[in-house]
Amino acid sequence: MRRVRTEVRVEVRHEGQGGLGGHSGREWGRRAAGGTTFEETREGGRLAEIGGKRERWGDGRTTKSRSEAVKKHFTEVGDSSRVDKGNKQRICNYCDKPVAGTASRARDHFLTRSRCDVERLRGVVPREEYSRRVKGLAARSELGVVMGETAELGSSEDDNEQQTVEGGVVDRSKSVAGLHHETPQSSTVVVGLRQTMIEDSVVVIMVHEQTQRAVDNWITAECIPFNMMRSKYWDKMVHALMNAPKGFRYAKFESARTKRVEVTRGRVAKRVEELRQEWPTTSCILQLDAVGRMVEADHLHIFSVPCTAHSLDLIFESFAQITWVGEAIKRASEVAKFFTNLSRVRDLLLYYSNGSVVAKPSATRFATNFIMMWSLQGLYLPRRACLTGDDWKPAIVHTSQHELFVRVTHSIFDDTFRADIEKVLQTSKNLLKLLKKVDDMGPTISKVYARMDSIVEKLRESGHFTEAEKEELEAIIMRRWNTMTPPLHCVALFLDPEYRASRPESDAEIVDGFWTWLYSWCKEVAYREVDTEICSWIEGTGRHTTENARTQTHTMQPARWWRKWYSDMPILQKQVVWLLGQGSSSSSCERNWSLFEPIHSRLCNNLGAVKLSTLVFNRWNQHLLDFLTKKPKADDAAKWEEDETVEDLTRDEMVSDALLRLGEWRAHYQETEG
Repeated sequence: MRRVRTEVRVEVRHEGQGGLGGHSGREWGRRAAGGTTFEETREGGRLAEIGGKRERWGDGRTTKSRSEAVKKHFTEVGDSSRVDKGNKQRICNYCDKPVAGTASRARDHFLTRSRCDVERLRGVVPREEYSRRVKGLAARSELGVVMGETAELGSSEDDNEQQTVEGGVVDRSKSVAGLHHETPQSSTVVVGLRQTMIEDSVVVIMVHEQTQRAVDNWITAECIPFNMMRSKYWDKMVHALMNAPKGFRYAKFESARTKRVEVTRGRVAKRVEELRQEWPTTSCILQLDAVGRMVEADHLHIFSVPCTAHSLDLIFESFAQITWVGEAIKRASEVAKFFTNLSRVRDLLLYYSNGSVVAKPSATRFATNFIMMWSLQGLYLPRRACLTGDDWKPAIVHTSQHELFVRVTHSIFDDTFRADIEKVLQTSKNLLKLLKKVDDMGPTISKVYARMDSIVEKLRESGHFTEAEKEELEAIIMRRWNTMTPPLHCVALFLDPEYRASRPESDAEIVDGFWTWLYSWCKEVAYREVDTEICSWIEGTGRHTTENARTQTHTMQPARWWRKWYSDMPILQKQVVWLLGQGSSSSSCERNWSLFEPIHSRLCNNLGAVKLSTLVFNRWNQHLLDFLTKKPKADDAAKWEEDETVEDLTRDEMVSDALLRLGEWRAHYQETEG
């Protein structure tokens, strides 16, 4: 609703020296607002007649009765200057602005446009604030009537349009206020009143809707995934555009693909260089495919460390070579694909599982087969519910899938199949936990040896396998463990404060690895001093023996723990911080390789090798730097297949869509049968 500026025209008729009706010097006028009349006296004031009651106004003074009407709209918080004159400190109940002085000043706060902003609505406001502003407008209108400053509310299509009404009758169809009545002997006094109204929120909402439609059109036309809007970079971009200065112009196509890419490269490279300056303190790991052993042979201070995640995946692949494990995986994979590849069966499972789905195995990561079996076992009851429902009939699948339908039905009802899955899962339970641990970006090199040792011990104590099965599984684990265990794993365990109570110095393999590492960097002149520091670590003497230090061994990263509590061992501390801050897997680097696919596609662009390499450098290092600078949270761990959302829909939406499709199929099936 638009604002209108109206004018109240007051006609002053001069009737000569004698005046009008025997009242010398008195001038009469009439206002159209509410039929209020007033007369101007010799003293310069005016008498307003409102509802038959005549009061003085216009001389800047407020009577006691009218001051009460003003005060009720303010909260008095104290006195101001001359108390005997009625000066008070007040706060407006509608705009929270302080007003100091007499009741007349408080009155002017409402009646003067530039002082009170209760009606200046410029956007969408909360319901409570909207209610306060409406009350403020009502108070302003009330005070205007009491003070003789009333004005009609109106609207017009043109903000500057002025209209008049003859004879004091307001034309409601034109929505104006005022009276214009002139005679040749009359002069006109124009009293300008700014007529305002709260802007209609519908107009603001429509503007917001048009803006959102532009975003929707871009997402729809360019096939942008909705998950993109979950990115923190999306929010940063939108907020930056909303707060951009008026003259901002975004980069066009040529500038974005040339100049801006290089600017980003320089900015990211500068931050990466700052990170590289810390390498003398934290050390680093380099990924060298197929040449790690060669580098280790030429440089005695460099150790080759196999990727722990890849070694564990090879253990799972070796497990599948066992007959009873391979058969269980094959049957489970058949059931999983049946519930994921056939749309109606998948909808039925979504309905009974409340939106949960079976994880799909990956072709390049064999461990995902065991992850699939865990998700399949977790959906045992929903799978049984699918089979016992009225919709489970051969017609739910294509005729070519009837044989598969029968096999899957038999597998689900077969208790032996469930027992076989549970037995296979026991072989991978602890290994999957370790795989999830080392598949992240954090320092994990000191945790591998102890976790592998614990896995072997639990396997020997397990009651799910026969002795022959235990020996076969243990042989596979030990063979891969020997391959993936370099001296650095032994050293990291020896120096990890979490495992110090287990006395690792009594294990010959760990001690041999420790001395191999020590002599690779320690100079002969420092042997005695380093030996003293090692004895202090083994015997448990020094600052690290305090209760606070013992408590933090389970909550703090080992490298940070050494940096905090071992300042009295400068030689050993420097080397240990280098070692314990490293990871044990190359999964992060392999994720870097996969960046080429989403960045470069011949269907979308034709990037050269240099430009493609620059984009990958920018993207990966930007995420890396943000990861290192932000505060870690509980949900920062890398998500696996079973943790990730399969679609952009929520579970409730997936169930609703599944029910809709099932309803259509049921109706079609009933028509066919009928």
